[in-house]
Amino acid sequence: MEFRLPLFVCVTLLPMLTLFVLESGASIAGMFSAMPLRKLCKFCDLERSSCNGTGTCFSNCSITSICQEDEEICVAIWRRNESSFSVETLCHDPSQRLYGVRLEDSNNTACVMTEKNITGGPAFVCSCVADECNDHMSFVPVVDVTQEVPMASVILISLLPLPVLLCAVVAMFYWYRVARHRHINQEWENGRKKRKAKAGGLDCSDACAIMMDDDGSDSSSTHANNLNHNTEPLPIELDMQ
Repeated sequence: MEFRLPLFVCVTLLPMLTLFVLESGASIAGMFSAMPLRKLCKFCDLERSSCNGTGTCFSNCSITSICQEDEEICVAIWRRNESSFSVETLCHDPSQRLYGVRLEDSNNTACVMTEKNITGGPAFVCSCVADECNDHMSFVPVVDVTQEVPMASVILISLLPLPVLLCAVVAMFYWYRVARHRHINQEWENGRKKRKAKAGGLDCSDACAIMMDDDGSDSSSTHANNLNHNTEPLPIELDMQ
């Protein structure tokens, strides 16, 4: 016996079934999107490495692991031994100390190595959030401060003569003005004494000074003309009575 569904049943159930599948798929996708994705990091124990701690190096770790906790990020540690180098890669929660130090660069997407004094001695450590970012280690060049000090000293020494020369020019100009002023005053005093001596020791007036002036300057002639003008005899009127 052949079993057939009525046409109206198919028409009614098919949209409902389609809507149910779409809603289920959306809820499942939302659930996965709400879940934080765990990091993929290189995860190898302490191993010997050919990286010499300069430029950029690879960890050469062949194991990629999914971090167990959502908060964990990728970490790489580079150490220098007496005769070799070693690298350790792992996952770690940045809120917890690692070998006695805090991971302060936990938001970086690249593994930038910074020097830290961890348990067991100095080492270079990086932490980053991108997948397998601890495989590519980048060492920042260390600036040698001792090389900058001589350069600063050379610049300071080269600039020092300029203010010294400026101060010397100002001092010489000031000394010249003061000395010139004193010289003029001294010449004036000597001239007064000379004119006084020629006048017989009397304190000469302006007319006497002009008459006794040996310089014969234009100012003396002017004063002499004024003196002659002022000493002309005044007209005298006789009162006849």
